[in-house]
Amino acid sequence: MIVNYDFTQGYWNLNLEGNTNNNAWGVGGIVYAFDGGLFFNGSNSYVGIPNSLIVNSNYNFTISMKFRTWQKSGVLFGYQQYSIEHNGSGSYVPLLYVNSSGYPVAAVYNGNEQTLTGTTYVGDNTWHTAQMTVSGSINSSMVTLTIDGVSMGAISVTGDLTQSGYGYTHYNQIGVGNNWENLSGYQYFNGYIQNFQLYGTLPD
Repeated sequence: MIVNYDFTQGYWNLNLEGNTNNNAWGVGGIVYAFDGGLFFNGSNSYVGIPNSLIVNSNYNFTISMKFRTWQKSGVLFGYQQYSIEHNGSGSYVPLLYVNSSGYPVAAVYNGNEQTLTGTTYVGDNTWHTAQMTVSGSINSSMVTLTIDGVSMGAISVTGDLTQSGYGYTHYNQIGVGNNWENLSGYQYFNGYIQNFQLYGTLPD
């Protein structure tokens, strides 16, 4: 395991940028929720985790988290070439998100966005567990998505996952991403997230 943030124990208050907890940081109205998990306000809140985790995993990784939302949209986890504060042009990938119809999507980029859309509706204000796995090599990968322990299928992706600058997407954030469904600017998650885990292999 590379990182593990349960967001359910202790007091998380990341309202001020630079306020850190276990090497994570955040801004904008993130508070500890009484029913477990962090609340994301959908407008400016996110949690940043240490940089380059996806790149350093050589694109063999699993993201797992529990979430609850009543909205039909929002990015659960994204990574990008520049920090949010940079707010300029660059390379962006919303790896795991809820689409505008309320269904979960896992995405990678090989020159074009390759997506795997789940069939479980998740905009129902109940807790769901999502797990996205990318395995193989940079040039030939398998992407799988599981919701609440049920497989949503898999897609095979060929082509360099690092092309067009995406290999330099060092910034990793929970609750926000850019280029979601081809919309410009950052799209924030509105709801609760807990038990975020990232598995992978880091270089020695």
